[in-house]
Amino acid sequence: MKMKNILNSLFPWLAMTTLLSLQGCENEEGTAIHSRDTVSFEIDAGGARATETTFETGDAIGVYAAVRMSSAPATLKTSGNYADNKRFVWNGSQFVADGDANEIAAGYETDYYAYYPYREDMGNPLDYDFSIQGDQREGITLSDFMYAANRSGTTDKVITLAFSHRLSRLQVTYTPEAGEALSGVTIQRAKATANINLGTGTANTLGATSDIRMYNDGGTFTAVIPAQARDADGTFLTLLFADGTKKDYTLTAKKEFLAGHTTVIPFMGKELQYTFTVSPETIGSGYSGGIYNYETVSNKYYSINGKPLPGTESPLDYTVSTTDVWITPDKAGKTIKVAENLNTAPRNGKVLFTQAESGRTYILPVQQSSATTRQTLQISTTAGNIPAAGGDKAVTAVLSTYYNDHRDPDKKENVTVSLSGTGTGFSLSGNQVLAVNNTTTNARSITVKGSYNGITSDNSLTITQDAGAKQYASWSDWSVTVSANPETVANTGGTSVITADAARTRAWTWNGVGGSGGTETDRATPSLSAASSGFSLSGTTLTAGSNTTTSERSCTVTATHAGKSATCTVKQPAGTTGYGDWKVNISASPTTIAAAGGTSTLTCSAVRDVYTNGVKTGTETATPVISGSAAGFSLAGKTVSAGNNTSTSTRSITYTATHAGKSAGCTITQSAGNRQYASWSAWNVTVSANPATIAASGGTSSISAAATRTRTWTWNGVGGSGGTETDRATPSLSAAGSGFSLSGTTLTAGNNTTASERSCTVTATSNGRSAACTVRQSAGSQTTEYGNWTTGSLSVSASPSGIGSSGGTSRLSATASQSRPKYTKWNGITTGTTTEYRSVDVSSSASWSGSASGFSRSGTTVTVAANGSTSSRNCTYTASYGGKSGHVTIHQDGKPADVITYGYIFTLGAVSGDYVVSTGGTVTYSVTSQKITYTNGSETSRSNIGWSASANVSWISAGTNSATVSENPTTSDRSGTITLTQNESGRKLSITVYQDRKVSVDIN
Repeated sequence: MKMKNILNSLFPWLAMTTLLSLQGCENEEGTAIHSRDTVSFEIDAGGARATETTFETGDAIGVYAAVRMSSAPATLKTSGNYADNKRFVWNGSQFVADGDANEIAAGYETDYYAYYPYREDMGNPLDYDFSIQGDQREGITLSDFMYAANRSGTTDKVITLAFSHRLSRLQVTYTPEAGEALSGVTIQRAKATANINLGTGTANTLGATSDIRMYNDGGTFTAVIPAQARDADGTFLTLLFADGTKKDYTLTAKKEFLAGHTTVIPFMGKELQYTFTVSPETIGSGYSGGIYNYETVSNKYYSINGKPLPGTESPLDYTVSTTDVWITPDKAGKTIKVAENLNTAPRNGKVLFTQAESGRTYILPVQQSSATTRQTLQISTTAGNIPAAGGDKAVTAVLSTYYNDHRDPDKKENVTVSLSGTGTGFSLSGNQVLAVNNTTTNARSITVKGSYNGITSDNSLTITQDAGAKQYASWSDWSVTVSANPETVANTGGTSVITADAARTRAWTWNGVGGSGGTETDRATPSLSAASSGFSLSGTTLTAGSNTTTSERSCTVTATHAGKSATCTVKQPAGTTGYGDWKVNISASPTTIAAAGGTSTLTCSAVRDVYTNGVKTGTETATPVISGSAAGFSLAGKTVSAGNNTSTSTRSITYTATHAGKSAGCTITQSAGNRQYASWSAWNVTVSANPATIAASGGTSSISAAATRTRTWTWNGVGGSGGTETDRATPSLSAAGSGFSLSGTTLTAGNNTTASERSCTVTATSNGRSAACTVRQSAGSQTTEYGNWTTGSLSVSASPSGIGSSGGTSRLSATASQSRPKYTKWNGITTGTTTEYRSVDVSSSASWSGSASGFSRSGTTVTVAANGSTSSRNCTYTASYGGKSGHVTIHQDGKPADVITYGYIFTLGAVSGDYVVSTGGTVTYSVTSQKITYTNGSETSRSNIGWSASANVSWISAGTNSATVSENPTTSDRSGTITLTQNESGRKLSITVYQDRKVSVDIN
């Protein structure tokens, strides 16, 4: 697989998703077809373009498959899955099985687990240790690990998978100094192994570490490592330059390298840095001002990758200035003077610090609070009171202002105030006190205070108005009034009360102010007189006797005082005629009518008494209104008619005579009716079935049968007044027809196991009469169905069953002998059962067990290691499937005579201190030196052997595990080589040591 670098991608690995599409294969009824069709995998073009990964022809993935036993996802097992580590190869458009042995049959509900790159030695898919390459300079592909799972239980032939990265990618960029050329980067002490679980897709990083040499991708160095965290201690990266020099770098802080993410770490060469700070960060001054100290740090230094180089720091000068006249900086004394603020608002200023050479600036803000102010307000007015008739007084005020608690006023000014205060008869307008006309005989006053812009006067003023006095005009003439209550007395006699009054008035004002006073009234009681027939006056009561005439009469009453008089009139109406209550009577003859019908006559009257002036003088008659209704009765004039009574109960009607709200009633009753019957008709029998046709599989039909006869009847012998009566009986039932049975009213038909329709006749009989109906059953239909296959026995074999002593592989196979029931059904009902048999290859789906020294199994492939003994050995494998098991034994021959050979390991481990300062130092290194003994080509033992050390320069004294480097007395960098030589084999290792010149700077 080819990895393409996308430099501008923000999350290059996290965004990568490989989508694989799938298609299904079903029959017309939607049931999966279990066939020998095999699965393949196809990449979605749209998804591939969004990634930085494309597959090349020949790239291989490993696939595991687990068949579901229920609707829940299948669990991936360590071995014995439906498919274990099948190799699929990219052909340019899709992944296909790499040969018949790697095919996976489609058609079962299956969950798939895939990984890249393919490893033949995958082993346990739930516990597999994947190690990255220590040297990735040729590329990172073989150190990558991608994973995908499809847990949809698909039965399709083309499967969809979405791949994702399970490791982390690290990129290192370097900005060189002049003349530098970076040739390689090594990650020191990186964790290099991850434990993979394909069942869950997890990749847990293990603890073992090693150095990783990174891939140079156009100047950006790249490597793939398991997810891990690195602390900011010890060397993290070693940069190797074209001239042979090296630089070690540490992290400035702990860093997480996450799975599926790319981490970019930039490095740069030596650069000039500046420090320029001023304290405090701000100056806050009170209104009175003051002198404030400040401190500065101003210097420059060189650093590498943000780390200062010791001994390169030097101070820098700076300037200090301001444009605010109330701020005075003093650079020599490192002080800033702030003048007193006499403004009522706070103010802000700034002091500008500028570093020499770098031009960096720092602004020190200066904030000063506003001046405090205190103001007093005094009010005054002119002497004297406001007159009783009303007037006004003006109030004047002086405002004094004090700044910052000064003793004497800084400013005085005359201001116009607003007044506050309340008093009856007073109002306030601006700085004016207004008093209206005083309409009391007492003086009155108001106390006021002034306010201006929220300031209330320190003092208050009391302003007084003089007491008021009334002034009168002359009296008017007397005015006499008289009235009666009531003005009309009843014709039966009664009394009326006379009210009379005499009054005169005069006008007055308060203090001579027009409209301010009122009118005063003086009153007297007039004398009364009355003259008229039938009336008498006593005091203020006028009495009228009973008016026994038919005409109205009246009396005039006169009131007199001081030569002035007035009159009123009391009237009495003429006498009246009255009437008594109406009395109403009603009766009927006869009061009972026969059941067949008849008539009755009503008699009624209405009478009342007549009164004149309360005495009875005669009577008055009238004709009442008659009302009443009931079923079977009618009224014409005063004649009541009753029709034929067609019920067995008596019935009645009540008639009511009504006049002028009075009424009386009488009731007429009709006798009960009775029926008169004719002879019965002959019996009529009917019969029917529901349903009339029964299904071929059998069922029931409900039989309905009835027998009836009728006769006519009348009410009271009156023709046309009756009807027809029906008598019912339950007929007896009988049935005749093969395959049918009758129970009560239910006809049952059994399963029709013939291809012809059949029928049954049902007969109903009652009182010598009968009727019949026919029920039919549809022709039968025969079908065949099959049950599930079950395993009766399991046959197991191995090919080959014998292995030579050098080892080899054998293929296990298992064949299940299975049977299933065959059902013959008529109309869906089983009528016969037989059994079918078959043999099925279940090698891949059987559960295998068995172990022995030298034998290992992966799926159905048994790998037999070389037999180091001269004795033969065996391993028996057991296959289990469908509740059955079988056994097979694989035999291996003993080994021939041993062939002894030797090999050597001579490798260099961690090297420390190979970049030495000018004063000298120690270089330490670890070496692995071993001799391996091989018997028949296989390792049988290993032992440590010694080695010697030498140096090609005199200033390096080399030992087997360390070397001493003496002080460099020259002004040039120098290098030397330590050579390590293994005993017996003569193999050599070399270590290059670099030492600074005498005046060089250590950048480690």
